Amino acid sequence: MDGRIIARITVDRIDRQRSKVKEFAVERTTGKTVYKLRYETEKNGLTAYYEAEKYVKAFATDNDFIIDGNISTNVDLPYVRTVAKRTR
Repeated sequence: MDGRIIARITVDRIDRQRSKVKEFAVERTTGKTVYKLRYETEKNGLTAYYEAEKYVKAFATDNDFIIDGNISTNVDLPYVRTVAKRTR
């Protein structure tokens, strides 16, 4: 588990035009926070998430960390699902 981190991104809406973004990463072996960033942006929830995701991934590659699993978030992310629907 050495060199692995768990990342979390939270996007909270302030008003119609602004969102508050909080992101942090915790190292798995020590449990210490190795990355923390808070800022406000004028982007909506999904766009702000993708912007924050770039920052976390850039931090991980610059400091030789591996993001363990998916980045957890409070944003509803889109997904593609295959439907097995049979009709006659």
